[in-house]
Amino acid sequence: METLFARGGGEMARPVHEIADLLPSHPDRALPAGAAIPSQTDLFVVTRAVDSVIRSAPDEASPVLESRTSEDEIPKLVRGYFAIP
Repeated sequence: METLFARGGGEMARPVHEIADLLPSHPDRALPAGAAIPSQTDLFVVTRAVDSVIRSAPDEASPVLESRTSEDEIPKLVRGYFAIP
């Protein structure tokens, strides 16, 4: 997987890029009220953080992503990153 991303990602990176494109166009659905439109750097960091969480669960044989709790925690990660200091 790391090799695929090192070579540009191709098909594996497409979902990450789609999410990065979605956040600025629908900030009301993903960002806390009053948050600024994210920069390209912000989008890179937060999408890779979410991607890492999702990819790590099967690698570690973790049942975390099978629970409803994880569905609530991932949006909290994104909203927390963009919270107004």
